[in-house]
This record gives sequence, C-alpha cells and structure tokens, in this order.
Amino acid sequence: RGSSSPAPEGLPVPTGRFLLDKSGGRGCHGDGGGGGMKVVIGGGSGFVGSALSRLLRSKGHEVEVVSRRPGAGVTWTHVASRGLPPCDAVVNVAGANILNPLRRWSRSFQQEVVSSRVETTRTLSEAIAHCPHPPRSWVLLTGVGYYQPSLREEYHEESVGGDFDFFSRLVRDWESAARLPEGTGRLVRQVVVRSGVVLGREGGALPPMLLPFRMGLGGPLGSGLQPFPWIHVEDLAGILLHALEGA
Repeated sequence: RGSSSPAPEGLPVPTGRFLLDKSGGRGCHGDGGGGGMKVVIGGGSGFVGSALSRLLRSKGHEVEVVSRRPGAGVTWTHVASRGLPPCDAVVNVAGANILNPLRRWSRSFQQEVVSSRVETTRTLSEAIAHCPHPPRSWVLLTGVGYYQPSLREEYHEESVGGDFDFFSRLVRDWESAARLPEGTGRLVRQVVVRSGVVLGREGGALPPMLLPFRMGLGGPLGSGLQPFPWIHVEDLAGILLHALEGA
C-alpha cells in the first residue's frame, strides 16, 4: 500500500497516507469552468499518468499532459522555457521504470532513473514558482523507498528515512526538488504521496514480474519473506484524485 512520512523542511505537513500543506491557500489559476479543474500531469502518458488522466476526465476535469513523447501533449522543453499553461492543479508522476527487464542496472540507467524524477519535478516546481497565476495544488508522487526495509518496523509520518541507500536518497532529492519558495508556497497547496510498487495488468511492475512464471522459471527469491509494499494503479489514481480535489 502507499505510505508517507515527513517531507523535507518547507514541504507539506503529514496527514494520513499522504502529506498535506496546512495553508490550503489559493492563487490565481485556470478558470475551472463547469466546476471541473484543469490539471497538468507530468508523465501523463505513462502507466500511472494514463490511469489518472482517465479518472480525472471521468470526473469532469480537463487534463493537459506533459510528456517526452512527441504528440502526447506539452513537452518538458516547452514547460522549462515557456512555463505552465493556465491550470488549477499540477501533479508529477513521471519516472523511468526501475523494474524494466530490458535495462541493466548500470550507472547510466541509474542516472536516467534519477533525472526522470528529480529533474522533471524541478522543472514543474520552478515553473510554478515563476507562474504569475500559480495553481491551487501541487502534488508529487514519490515512493516508500524512502524507508529502510524491515520485517518488524511499522513506519509512519514521523519515521526517519532518506539516507541509507540509492532509493532512499533518490526520494529525498526528489521531494527536495518539489519545494516551492516561501511566497509561492503560501498560495499553493502542496502534497507528497509516497507509494509502494504500482501494479496493474496494463503496465508497471506486474508484466515483467509475470514473464518468468509464464516461461516456467518463476519461484521465490531468497526466503520469500521480504517486504513488498504495493498498490493497484486504480487505487493510486484515486488517492491522487483525492489529493488534487482536496480543499
């Protein structure tokens, strides 16, 4: 399941499963005609982003996708050079698939994993900071890799993490990149969602995990007792929707 804990100083205050800013402040933003929001989704053409886009549209919201794929929406270069389109909320779910079976865990792939998360988040946070009419909400999806794996420890919002291995430091830097300047931060409600491994039939971690079993080669790894926090993509989309719509 998803999880959360204290964000770096200047980021949201923890509430429940995700982290919420106390201010709930509002700046100027998109017109939100018809009662719906206009939401910019970083990584909106990916596995999680596509599920979130479908859910938002089904609830009457308008979606603008930021993607590296040509023709999928606004490009990251466009956001970095020209800023955000008018919108009511921004969410970043971008990130290279860590469990891609076709990629070696090389230094270059590690750099891609970091840049696809940290740099995209920084691009959006800087665009929000320079926006004359900032959105109401800024939501970031990170991971429970912030916490040190344990068979006994039960983690909560006050638990310490972010400093013991590659993934924990990645989440620390990822969330730091989302930090808004104090002035903008008073106007924009900020949320950080720390998720487990995202599973679903259409993508994410499940298809490559099933492949060896379909070839008759699957089996337990090690003791088979290792913790494996996970969440279904539709449940995660629902959490992100709640974070975006929350007052």
